[in-house]
Amino acid sequence: MPQDDPIQIARFWDKNPLVMPWMEQFLPVDRMWQDCFATVVGIFVAGAIAIAFIYLFLPQNVVTGIIGVAPSGYLLGSLNNRMARAQRKFFQAKRDAARSGNSGKAA
Repeated sequence: MPQDDPIQIARFWDKNPLVMPWMEQFLPVDRMWQDCFATVVGIFVAGAIAIAFIYLFLPQNVVTGIIGVAPSGYLLGSLNNRMARAQRKFFQAKRDAARSGNSGKAA
């Protein structure tokens, strides 16, 4: 990591494994925003498929509702895990920069 640039959280964001290489041309360049957009689109698609299956093929009860919501919950939870990991690395880098005397770059 270059010492001249200020520390940004986008540097520590892990790549979303669900973002395929062909999708990157349609998503923002920043990895954090790529992850957010891909998660929102994934939740929308998973919700649309769940609604279609629940209303067309499956009985409408609590179990099928939970099964329909589970994929969206997984996508949102994985986004939360990547965000927490990036925040942890970001705060650790800011703390290390402040300890080494580069507190002006850590702000």
